Amino acid sequence: EHPDALRTVLIWFSEPERVGFHYLAMAAHSGVGPYFFFFAFLAVKTLFDACMGRIKPGSSQGQSNFQKCRRDFMNQMMPASQFHKLSELFGTHYEATSIFARMLGAKVGKHVYWPGTGPSVQDWDLIEIGNDVVFGSRSHIVTTDANGSDRVKINSGAMVADRVVLLPGVEMGEKTVMGSGALTRRNGYYADGTTWVGSKNGEALCLSQPDRNSTAATSVSRRTEQYY
Repeated sequence: EHPDALRTVLIWFSEPERVGFHYLAMAAHSGVGPYFFFFAFLAVKTLFDACMGRIKPGSSQGQSNFQKCRRDFMNQMMPASQFHKLSELFGTHYEATSIFARMLGAKVGKHVYWPGTGPSVQDWDLIEIGNDVVFGSRSHIVTTDANGSDRVKINSGAMVADRVVLLPGVEMGEKTVMGSGALTRRNGYYADGTTWVGSKNGEALCLSQPDRNSTAATSVSRRTEQYY
């Protein structure tokens, strides 16, 4: 007489000990897995930096195939979604996200508001973020294109809203606002206190110039204080 194989398997998997180990493994994957993956990635990045130096601005002609392969490999290994799994463990404690960004090579100031999703960053070594900066969701900081790599600098009090794309070489002035859907031009400078949205002919549209007599320019920096 042959036993019921399916029934035997179900009984084996439903034993209390195995169910407990299953939930323990799920908890470890959610709570410990992101840490393990991040520090493994950090170890690989540190090894690359020690052997080849940190990623620096430069034209694409001056980059070897190995350097390009290294960048693509690192981007695939730590996409924005994977970094988000780590940062979301801390809830509203946004300083922890800033600490992790600094560990990856970014220059990050104080009181930076990080969103629930994004921004995606190509090369952490090539971004500089000031104090009291606010990020919206699903934005992209592009530091490398077909022409080469360059830094992206976001000065204090600036705001990068939802679905913004910052291209290589961009610098946002203090208290500058990139509104939803803004697409910058490469190597563009966006003056202090200005507001930009959307895109036309490869350049974001300027909505307003700074009002030196208004206190509204301080609203972005004040907005971040409520989270700390």
